[in-house]
Amino acid sequence: CLLYLAFYFKKIVLAPEIIIYQPDQNIKTTSNTITIEGKTEAEADVTINGEAVLNNNNGHFVANVKLKSGVNNLLVKAKKKYSGEASILRQILVEP
Repeated sequence: CLLYLAFYFKKIVLAPEIIIYQPDQNIKTTSNTITIEGKTEAEADVTINGEAVLNNNNGHFVANVKLKSGVNNLLVKAKKKYSGEASILRQILVEP
């Protein structure tokens, strides 16, 4: 019983894992939008550059983000109610 409680407590307070399927890190594009697709824990709240993104029952999320010319930083964050926050940064270079 104590082992179960320790495992459950750890699951609650640890930051959720984030996996980004696309885009890859440090890419160049000429497009003014990009699709960000990834996965985290289903109960986690996801934001991209501070904007909330909905994830499904499996934790999968997809969002289209507008880009400006030059270097764009895309900061993906995930946080559960009582956990720490996990984050991944992607940099996208938009060339004219």
